[in-house]
Amino acid sequence: MVRHPIYTGILTGFLGTAIALSEVRGVVGFVLIFIVFWAKRRKEEEWMPSQFGEAYASYAHQTAALVPYLLIAMSRSILMFCREAARAIDIKMVR
Repeated sequence: MVRHPIYTGILTGFLGTAIALSEVRGVVGFVLIFIVFWAKRRKEEEWMPSQFGEAYASYAHQTAALVPYLLIAMSRSILMFCREAARAIDIKMVR
């Protein structure tokens, strides 16, 4: 689902901690770790094609780096919510 599952897991843990703390320091910690992992990921992404060639380029094109399908899932959820809301309004107006 993601090319860097360990980074995703660690970031998820930091995000959960930031939410649980409900303090600025939790958010700052999450942002700092995210920046470090993003920079490290970029370095790794430069190195991987030289080791694995076109196979890695194809894999990278098909697989998310850190966040699996988040934007797609969010957009589908919002679309489904809007459809259901429109359907509910339409039902109320008919009655």
